[in-house]
Amino acid sequence: MRIELWDEEVDSIRSFDVQSQRSIENLKSYKAFPATEYLFTDEEIESGIEKIRHEKEMQLQCFGIDKKKRTREEIEAGNHLNHLVSDMERTGDYRKFIKTFATRTSSLVEYFPKGKTLIVIDEPVRLREHSELTFYEYSESMKNRLATGYVLPSQTHMFMDMDETVRSMWGHKQLVLTTLDYSLKDFDIDYSMHIEARGISSYNNSFESLARDLEKYKKNKFLVLLVCSSRVRAQRIVDDLGKLGIESFYKEELDSNSGRGMIIVTYGSLHRGFEYPLQTFVCIAENDIFTERKKKKHKKHEYEGKNIAGFNELNVGDYVVHENYGVGEYKGIEKIKVEGVEKDYIKIAYADNSSLYVLATQLDRLQKFAGSDIEKKPKLNKLGGQEWNKTKSKVHSAVEEVAKDLVELYATRQQIEGYQYGPDTVWQTEFEEMFPYEETQDQLNAIEDTKKDMQSRKVMDRLICGDVGYGKTEIAIRAAFKAVQEGKQVAYLVPTTVLASQHFTTFEHRMKDFPVTVGMLSSFRTTAQNKHTVDELRKGMVDIVIGTHRLLSKDVAFKDLGLLIIDEEQRFGVTHKEKIKK
Repeated sequence: MRIELWDEEVDSIRSFDVQSQRSIENLKSYKAFPATEYLFTDEEIESGIEKIRHEKEMQLQCFGIDKKKRTREEIEAGNHLNHLVSDMERTGDYRKFIKTFATRTSSLVEYFPKGKTLIVIDEPVRLREHSELTFYEYSESMKNRLATGYVLPSQTHMFMDMDETVRSMWGHKQLVLTTLDYSLKDFDIDYSMHIEARGISSYNNSFESLARDLEKYKKNKFLVLLVCSSRVRAQRIVDDLGKLGIESFYKEELDSNSGRGMIIVTYGSLHRGFEYPLQTFVCIAENDIFTERKKKKHKKHEYEGKNIAGFNELNVGDYVVHENYGVGEYKGIEKIKVEGVEKDYIKIAYADNSSLYVLATQLDRLQKFAGSDIEKKPKLNKLGGQEWNKTKSKVHSAVEEVAKDLVELYATRQQIEGYQYGPDTVWQTEFEEMFPYEETQDQLNAIEDTKKDMQSRKVMDRLICGDVGYGKTEIAIRAAFKAVQEGKQVAYLVPTTVLASQHFTTFEHRMKDFPVTVGMLSSFRTTAQNKHTVDELRKGMVDIVIGTHRLLSKDVAFKDLGLLIIDEEQRFGVTHKEKIKK
C-alpha cells in the first residue's frame, strides 16, 4: 500500500506492485493491523520506563552499592539496561519488561471460550517433568543474572508453572492421553477408556511373511487395510496376493461393505502400521512391507510466479564487477561526508590495497561476479590500469563471434523438429506417485508444462525458476525419467562438484526400483572412474549422467542424447551452455 499525505491528511491510498513500483488501483480505505500486540499510550510507556529506572536504582541500593563506588561490571550492567530501554523505545518490543508495563497478563488458554473448547493433554506426567525442568533452568538462569545486575526482580517471573497452567484449563473440556496408567493428580477424571494398540513389525521386503500374517488375520476375522503411496503399486500388490491364493480388493475409500475378514488395499499416506486387537482391525503401511520411510513435508502456501529481481543482495566479501573499473571485492557500506553532506557509499577493494567508493544510488553500475569457475577466487583488477580495458576489448570481439554462432544455432533450431515423446507410461505414473512429499500447485504446473514440451514436435527450451527448496530438482528428475523411458540419454549439467554429488545421490535413490543407470563425471571421481563413465556413455550403457564442466570436454559423446538439464544456468558462461546444444 502506498499512502500519500498532504500535511497530516491522507491524500490517496493506492495498492502497488513491489517489483515494478507501479500503482495498481486507488482505494478509499485500508485497514492496517498493529505490528505488535503491546499497545501502550505514551503516558504508560513513560511511566513504565520510569519504574524500570527506579527499580534498577533500588536494586543497587539493596546491594548496598553507592553510586561513586560501583565497579566496572556494575556500570556495564547499568549500561546494558540503558541499551535495552533504548532498543525497547525504538522497536516497541516490551516483552522483556512486560510485567512492568502491563497491569495484567494473560495465558493463551484464556483466549478460548470456556465450555466450548477441547484441550488435549498428551502424556501429563511427562509434561509436568518437562515443565519443572524448564522452570528450574529458567529460575537458575534468572538468579545468576539478578545477582550480576543484568535483570531486574520484575523480570524474573515471566512464565506460568505447571500448576498455574493446569488451573488456567479449569472450565474447559479436557481429553487426557497417557501410555501408562499413571495416577493423574492434576486432573479429575470423569470417564476413562482403555485402548489396546500394537505396532506392526517390519517385514523387511519379505512378501511371504506378509502373506502368512494376512492368512492369520483373515482366519481370525480381522479387517485388514494395506496402505500404499502409489496406486500402481497398490494394484500390483492385489495381483501378487491373488497369485498366492489370497483374495484382496483395491478401494479408494472404505465403505459399509468393508467387513471383517476382508483384505483391502488402498492409496494413501501412512508412516507406520498398527493393530487394534479388541476391534479386530489392523492397518499395514507400505513402509512396514518395503522398509522405506517416507518423509512428511508441510505444504507451502501457493503463490503465482513473480518477476526475477534485477539485483541480488550483496554480502561483505562477495566479488563484484564495476563497468568502468573491473573486478573488486565488496566491503560494505560506509557513510562519508562530502562538502557538508553525508551520504552512503559502497566500498569496493581492488588490487594493491586500493579502494573505490561508489554512491549507493549508482548500484546499477555493479554486478555480482559470475565467472566460468565460481569455486576459484577471481583476480582483482588494479585501479587506473589498462588491464580492465584490454579485457573488455577482448570480450567485445569474442561476444561478436559468439553472437554470430548463436544466431546461426538458434536459426537452425527453429527450422528443425525435435524428438516427440509419447504420453506417460505406467512406470512414469508409479514413479511419480512414489515421490515422498506433497507437490505444490506451482510444481505441478511446471511438471505439466515440461511434459507438454517433451510431447510436442517443437525443439524444447524451458526455463524453470524458483527459490531453494521449492522442488525444481523433482521436476528435472521426472523429465529425465520420461526421457529414459523411450531409450534416450539425459545430461544433467551442474556448476560444482558438491552439487553433482548431491544430485547423483538423489537420482540414484529415486530410481533404485527401476532399470535406470545413473553415472557421474566430476573431480570427486578418479580418472579411471570418469574414463569408464565416458566409455559407457558412448555405448549407451549410462542412461543419465550428472556432471560439472567435465561434461563439456571433447572426449564426452552420447549414443542418443534426448534431454539436457542445466542447473543454476546463471553460473555458466554462454559458450558453456550452448556447447551441447550445438
